[in-house]
Amino acid sequence: MTNEQKNIIRNMRMQNETYAAISDAVGIPIGTIKSYCHRHNPTSQTANTIVCKNCGADIKDKPKVKPRLFCCNQCRQKWWNAHRASRQSEKLQSCTCAICGKEFVDYIGANRKYCSQTCYRRRGEIDG
Repeated sequence: MTNEQKNIIRNMRMQNETYAAISDAVGIPIGTIKSYCHRHNPTSQTANTIVCKNCGADIKDKPKVKPRLFCCNQCRQKWWNAHRASRQSEKLQSCTCAICGKEFVDYIGANRKYCSQTCYRRRGEIDG
């Protein structure tokens, strides 16, 4: 397939032409046109780039790999920490700390008694 044929395919797909119409115009079998379009995605305006959910930086998408949502681990952690309250799960329950009385959320069956490491360490002072 020549570069001229590739440009014709790209332009015709951008105009939403069918594979059959492109095949007739270029003189290449329909299967070859479909394969080329599937591999190169000529209708994509963004050239397979997505944007980080946290900072908005461009992320280059890799073929045959699940698309990433964040550009780096720091952005992922910042976003999830900022949106922790919006997380809804049937497996979470409300608990009360045995030391300070603070309310905290934990998984059902985890049997946590304390809201933090600080309260856990203070348990010896109160018990002893």
